[in-house]
Amino acid sequence: MDKSALLYDSIMDTISFEFVSGVSKSYFNPHETEWRRFPYTVIVCAFDAGYTCEIRDEGVYRIKAGEAIVVPGGFVHRMIFENPGYLNCLHVSFTVFRTLDALSFFDVPRIIACTKQNSIAECVDELADRLNNGIPKFQAIFRIKCLAMDLLNAILEESEEKADIDTLIAGINALSPVLDFIRNNLDRQISRKTLAGIMSLSETRFHYVFKSIMKVSPMKYLRDARLQKAFMLVATTQLSINEISALTGYTDYSNFNRQFKSRFGNSPSEARKSLGRDFSLLVP
Repeated sequence: MDKSALLYDSIMDTISFEFVSGVSKSYFNPHETEWRRFPYTVIVCAFDAGYTCEIRDEGVYRIKAGEAIVVPGGFVHRMIFENPGYLNCLHVSFTVFRTLDALSFFDVPRIIACTKQNSIAECVDELADRLNNGIPKFQAIFRIKCLAMDLLNAILEESEEKADIDTLIAGINALSPVLDFIRNNLDRQISRKTLAGIMSLSETRFHYVFKSIMKVSPMKYLRDARLQKAFMLVATTQLSINEISALTGYTDYSNFNRQFKSRFGNSPSEARKSLGRDFSLLVP
């Protein structure tokens, strides 16, 4: 099998999504959210009232009724709802190579019209509705997976591949043994020497190769991966903050708390409360 076929198989095998939270066609009163940075994508579709999204260091976006805002993970933003109305909202993570944001390989427009052709609003509505109703039955799981892929496809049809996407994907695929090891061992102490050994490289050479592909050092990537998993556990489970700290490889709770707040703007407990406040303002 040639390299192109192997790369194709690798992408097909690792495309996935994770639902964090969402609401289907819910009424909202005028309000503003806090400034926040999430490790996952936020999609909000307005039905009958516009709203504003501010993205720090990027700009202010005015979303009209019938449009959706797409805020990929990592962007500091806030929403301002000046008038009451109805909306769909989805917090979701699309990943490829098991750990990487699929949208990071594309230039995604912030505002996308919700048309019959791209069905973004319908996908968001049905996904939020189905996934908020407990564990789905076996047959429904296939429908949910199809909806998620339809939503991702609808967004990507409005997006442009980044210029260096082929080189980037090939490089990431070469690093997949290291990325998989990190993903599967976030609760353990991991050294650069251990990661270099997986690739049979010296520590210095490994650091150079990893950073040239991922644009961050291996240890920063590891730290970010720990914090991203921690946020997902804060948002989607009832585990205590101490348990989450241990599951993501932190032996010092105060260090975990400090790094989490530096990354996301809130402590873990504050982030959990903030998410609850946001959705308490929406009425099904």
